[in-house]
Amino acid sequence: MLSEADPRPHRPPEPDPADCCGGGCVRCIYDVHEDALERYEHALAAWLERHPEAAAEQAGTASTGKRKGV
Repeated sequence: MLSEADPRPHRPPEPDPADCCGGGCVRCIYDVHEDALERYEHALAAWLERHPEAAAEQAGTASTGKRKGV
């Protein structure tokens, strides 16, 4: 059973194309999103190590492309 005290990390939402000005900013909104995505992936990997039952379930859904109960 998964703990509410240690919730699964949530993937950061994709930036809206309208959020990008197209001006070639040094820190474009897409760069910020890439950084957030990398932090999410590290947090998810650590969370899956703490919750091996979820890791096993995720491995099963990766092969079928379907989530259990969906």
